[in-house]
Order: sequence, then structure tokens, then C-alpha cells
Amino acid sequence: MDFNIVYLWKRGILKFIDSEDIKRVIPEVIKIRRHIHMYPEISEHEYETSKYIKKCLEEIGLEANFIG
Repeated sequence: MDFNIVYLWKRGILKFIDSEDIKRVIPEVIKIRRHIHMYPEISEHEYETSKYIKKCLEEIGLEANFIG
């Protein structure tokens, strides 16, 4: 089986994702990137961007917290 492997570090565990998984998430990643660039914020004051990314992560079942 020939996979393009991408390594992700999550909670100290190395995960492997094949290219089909990557192809499935690309449209959503592009949507998120476009949204962020439509609403630019001043560096160090990315409050709405932080909220948006937190919401996106929570929608896919990941826990997200503000730390700064």
C-alpha cells in the first residue's frame, strides 16, 4: 500500500494520515483560510480570529482554550 504519510503530533502520540484523509479536509481548510483573510485583525489583537478558530476546532470535536 503506497500512502503519502503526514505526521501529526497530538498529545505526544505520532499519528499517520493517508492522502485521502488530507483530500477530504482541504476544502474546509480553504474555507477557514478565506474567512480569516476576509476579516483581518491587528497583530496581537486577533480576538475574533481566535474565537473563529476555537469554534472550528470545537465543531470537529477538539477541545480549544484561550491561553494568552
